[in-house]
Amino acid sequence: MADVASQKTTPPPAERLVRAVVLVGGGSKGTRFRPLSLDTPKPLCPLGGRPLLSAHIAACARLQQQQGSSSSTGPAEKLRVVEVLLLGFYTQADQPKFAAFATEAQAEFGVKVEYVCESDGVGVAGGLLDHRERIMKGLNDDSVILLLHGDTLSLFPLAEMIHAHTASTSRPAPVVTMMTRAVDSTAEDPRHYGCLVTDKESSAVRHYVEKPDTFISAEVNCGAYILSPVPFFEHVERIHQRLLTEEPDTYQQLQSRLFLSLSSSASSSTGETQIPYISLERHVFPALVADSSLHAYKFHGWWTQVKTPDEGLKASSRLLHELRLVSPEKLASDEAEIVGDVLIDPSAKVHSTAKLGPNVTIGANVTIGAGARVSNSIILDDAQIQDNACILHSIIGWECIIGRWARIEGVPQAPKDTIGITILGKGVKVSPELIIRSSIILPHKELRTSSNQDIIL
Repeated sequence: MADVASQKTTPPPAERLVRAVVLVGGGSKGTRFRPLSLDTPKPLCPLGGRPLLSAHIAACARLQQQQGSSSSTGPAEKLRVVEVLLLGFYTQADQPKFAAFATEAQAEFGVKVEYVCESDGVGVAGGLLDHRERIMKGLNDDSVILLLHGDTLSLFPLAEMIHAHTASTSRPAPVVTMMTRAVDSTAEDPRHYGCLVTDKESSAVRHYVEKPDTFISAEVNCGAYILSPVPFFEHVERIHQRLLTEEPDTYQQLQSRLFLSLSSSASSSTGETQIPYISLERHVFPALVADSSLHAYKFHGWWTQVKTPDEGLKASSRLLHELRLVSPEKLASDEAEIVGDVLIDPSAKVHSTAKLGPNVTIGANVTIGAGARVSNSIILDDAQIQDNACILHSIIGWECIIGRWARIEGVPQAPKDTIGITILGKGVKVSPELIIRSSIILPHKELRTSSNQDIIL
């Protein structure tokens, strides 16, 4: 199998082609991001004043401004991102939202972006296999595929990962290089992630388990990968055939359960009636470990998952911090009393006596009244925060109206099994002088009484 995994490492090409695939999931995913994801797909929800996926597109665009692998024997290679594919299984009602985002992102970042619809329930590797021809189009032997999970955020070290992958002298050569990071096991449980153990002398992964029942290590999978296209798809195809031949009963039962609604959903890109279910983490990675062709790139910088609005609010804070480092002029300075990092859309109207920050983003066409106080919160487009209202540790949805002297607050680090930050869905109206504390309010509700630790349907 070593000959399958081998690839050229020297000399580097003058230009290495990169196709990026960002996994955006579908309507059956992102349920923990409700009620915000009821109106806008989670990957398009604004964090740090931008849709979540903007960070991934920006990271891909930066690759073309960076140099890839370099050596003492020659100049650094040039990386060219041929396009970014957003691979997901959202309904036809949501697909135009991704198409509009792709058009805007392409104009802003100067890289081709396209949404590609996959069938629900095929698994990550199954979805990639199903769209193999589309993903491989125009690539050559020196090209790589960049695969990113759309619900992770980081200062993605993509150029460094490509260098580590393509310059490796290991044999067999890496088929997949995975971005990993050590988590503080006293603060968070690594068993919530894919856990791995690497070789002490190399970057090869010797053991990998997705969300193990027992502790394996504090080194976790960060959901960013560099793939060698031809050997990767050869591995996935072999796994598909093995599942069909060695485990036909279990495999067919699993497919029947997953594809009950397939007849009403989008068809396979290959036109086949049987779509493979293949898990990247549970099928492909263990096979690569057995072949010594799964490698780890250990990252020591900032990284987070964005599974819930609480995590989204924390991520927004970090994104504002990064914005201050690279473009501080984009942050608010004198629009009102500003504390810390605050981002205000140019179309928003903020009264000069309001006090904002730290960690506040104000969306388009928002109105902030006199004496209002907003801290550690996201105010989405078209919301109205009336005079003297107070918003703390909360996300206020699109078109919400917060009455005068109302107080909306959450708890940033809530005890287990309690509601943390307060989240208001789209179009919620809060009457004046109410207190809404640590509650989740579904869209278009009108609140006339205060609430605490409530979920209002």
